[in-house]
Amino acid sequence: MMTTTDPMRRNDRLAVWKELVEALEKVDSAWEATRMAGNAASSPLPGDVAVAMVKACRGATEAIAGVTDTLVEQYDGGSTFQEVASVLRQAVAKWPAR
Repeated sequence: MMTTTDPMRRNDRLAVWKELVEALEKVDSAWEATRMAGNAASSPLPGDVAVAMVKACRGATEAIAGVTDTLVEQYDGGSTFQEVASVLRQAVAKWPAR
């Protein structure tokens, strides 16, 4: 049985982080497209879309909070990202339970 070497694990972790960056960029692009199309409250989302949106947004908020916590741990002692991380953790706590 082959064992995974440290460089392979490092490459796997790097690939996962790169996938996350790409996913966040897609979310940003999708949000921009939504804003351009108009997200007025006068055109409500269908119920099933709204429910799915709540679940997805809660998950995305948790993910972004986790990424921000990583930035706090790994860069400049957290002074740059600490306040953002704190606010995001508060936001996660306010989302309805799944």
